[in-house]
Amino acid sequence: MDAAEKILEKMEEILNKIIANAETLNEISKMVISEEELTPLQNDQDDLFNQLLELDAEFSKASPDPHPHPLAARREKFDEKLKLFEKLNQIFIDNLKTTHGLIQFDFSKIRKQP
Repeated sequence: MDAAEKILEKMEEILNKIIANAETLNEISKMVISEEELTPLQNDQDDLFNQLLELDAEFSKASPDPHPHPLAARREKFDEKLKLFEKLNQIFIDNLKTTHGLIQFDFSKIRKQP
């Protein structure tokens, strides 16, 4: 196994973790939750994406050939996983908008009462 393939294996592991974390965030975001509960998971997501970016840069150095790489099909699979993450992330954002909107509404009612 060459260096580029090892890097791609690590990238796939990280992508799987990103998706699993996004699924967890989605489940949690369906409930009324505090920011303190979300922050660690969001920080993990940021860390995983930073690792992925570093590995992508390493991969580019390990396989500088501009012609289609024999592992290109694997990278296409990564694109599919990233699209899945984007979908999960949008659901997460929508869930937060809904719950955050309800929380704001409740607070405004409380503030208006004398």
